[in-house]
Amino acid sequence: MKNSKNKHCHFIAVVSDMEAQFGALPAIRVLKYRLNNHVWGLNEGTHNKQDLLGDSRLVFYLGGRHLHSQSFVATALVDKVHNNFPRFELPKFVDESKWYYTIPSQKVDLKNIEWFENPLKIKDVLAKMAYFKHKDQNKWWFSLQGGLRKIAKSDYDLIKAESSKMI
Repeated sequence: MKNSKNKHCHFIAVVSDMEAQFGALPAIRVLKYRLNNHVWGLNEGTHNKQDLLGDSRLVFYLGGRHLHSQSFVATALVDKVHNNFPRFELPKFVDESKWYYTIPSQKVDLKNIEWFENPLKIKDVLAKMAYFKHKDQNKWWFSLQGGLRKIAKSDYDLIKAESSKMI
């Protein structure tokens, strides 16, 4: 199903550091693992998940405190949103033997994954994005909590354009 009637078909998908048996697992490693498997997961409390449909566009933002934190690093197109996350497919989402995790309530299949050649620091586009226009500029990260945030197509396009300008 196309989301041509859905005016919010662009999202920031937030990736955080995770805990693992060996300590903190940087968000970039979590994201690489999942995108290499063309999968994303939505937890029960994920904001805006009801608006995520096939052909929605995601831009991935790394939170946390490790390599490339506070940066946009990749985009993907949603292929399909499933009503559950089958247990047998969980190894595509997490390294079950090493990571501490919560089983997502929904599975999202991804396609057309594109990694930015250079991560784009959010502070380089923060003032230009409509999403942050009415947010507290000193505490902008609060508005990214919840895993999935709707953004305007213009913000998505801005992030992609700015990421291609990076040297």
